Amino acid sequence: MAQVSRSWAVLSRADAFGELGRNWLWLLVLGILSAILGVVGLGMTFFLTLASVLYFGVLMLFGGVVQIVHAVKCSGWKSVISHVLIGLLYVVAGFMIVARPLLASVVLTWTLACILIAVGVLRLVM
Repeated sequence: MAQVSRSWAVLSRADAFGELGRNWLWLLVLGILSAILGVVGLGMTFFLTLASVLYFGVLMLFGGVVQIVHAVKCSGWKSVISHVLIGLLYVVAGFMIVARPLLASVVLTWTLACILIAVGVLRLVM
């Protein structure tokens, strides 16, 4: 039984590398394009930061609306109230992010930095 599964693994590995050998040009082009776009992105950090923060804000707005719509399907007042409150929190936070993307990028950066510092300290202590 072990011999059968081993030969199957060898065949699938050969098939995978066979596909890689036939499509190496696409992988090379994708790698070069990724490197070029990465260098361009390093030169446009301000605009890419704004774009990503605005995208995050729009996602929060959309998530909040979906959460509020989902509250209609819930049963029980506690469940409905919690879903509506969470949805409203998402909508308000998303609106604030879209309205002030520069401030939001600073707040998100500081929040992430504080979380990473706290995780690092906890790993040292524990």
